[in-house]
Amino acid sequence: METKRTEAVPFPAQSTGEIADLSSELEQQLNQQLESLDYGSEFSGQNFSRTEEDFSRDSQGLSGTRPFITEGEEGGEHRESAPEKPSGKTASLINESKFLRYIADLRKADSELALAKAESAELVHQIDNFREHYTEYEQKISGLITEQDQSLQKQLDTLTELAHSVQVSSDSLSTRIDREIQRLTQGLEQAIQGSVKDSCDQELARVKDATDVLLNYSETVKSQSIRFQNLEKFKFVLFIISSVSSPIVLILFLLNLLHVF
Repeated sequence: METKRTEAVPFPAQSTGEIADLSSELEQQLNQQLESLDYGSEFSGQNFSRTEEDFSRDSQGLSGTRPFITEGEEGGEHRESAPEKPSGKTASLINESKFLRYIADLRKADSELALAKAESAELVHQIDNFREHYTEYEQKISGLITEQDQSLQKQLDTLTELAHSVQVSSDSLSTRIDREIQRLTQGLEQAIQGSVKDSCDQELARVKDATDVLLNYSETVKSQSIRFQNLEKFKFVLFIISSVSSPIVLILFLLNLLHVF
């Protein structure tokens, strides 16, 4: 989230007490600097608490002249080219110019501080907006999560009930299947036993009939064999008789022929 920078920030109005406090602080700093430059013995007792208008008039009067020559002002480093000791008025003007420069730096710092405050206020406002949006999104997400949890819990309950009903149905169906299998097994066993018994009885009856027929046939064959044996004996007797009587018959035949002729 980018922070919007304001192009123009109004410079905050300073009260007279704040300007006096800043002037006193700057006076102390100037005295310390002058003492470090060995000018404190001449200007330590001077009062620099002048108004801003006096400083402006003095600065306008010094706009065309420079009390000392500086080198490298763009880099922020000042070096005196003339080591001569200035007079009291010149030193006062130097101090006043330094004071004005400090005032300008302070105004610049105040402007930057005001800009930073404005940016921080904008950032705080954006953070508050972000916090509100985040709270709103958090509430929405929490509501959605709660709703989804409730829906999921309902679906889980439904699935649990369905699983229980399926289990009960499966148990009852398994029992019914077992009973039906047992009934079919018993019926098939009874049917097989009955059909096998009937078929066995029929086969036994057929075997018995066949046995009776075979017995009758064997008796018939036996009787026929006895008769055949008797006939064979009779035939043998006839053959013997015929063999014995054949010469007699031949003689009779010859006699008969002779008688005829």
